[in-house]
Amino acid sequence: MAGLGIGSFVLLATGSHDEPPTGLLVTGFLGVTGAMIVLPWALAETLDPFGESTEGNDEPGGGGG
Repeated sequence: MAGLGIGSFVLLATGSHDEPPTGLLVTGFLGVTGAMIVLPWALAETLDPFGESTEGNDEPGGGGG
């Protein structure tokens, strides 16, 4: 998503038109916005800030041990 948004803005910046195409503006805005929304979930899957693992923990309430 970020690549799509940034690519759209690059095309807008390098274009020689007097009035930029509206489609590129919308695609760029939605691509960058979507990437910012998805980023926390993508990082949460790879980073564990508290060092806790919930794998193998079948007891309700989080007790396992």
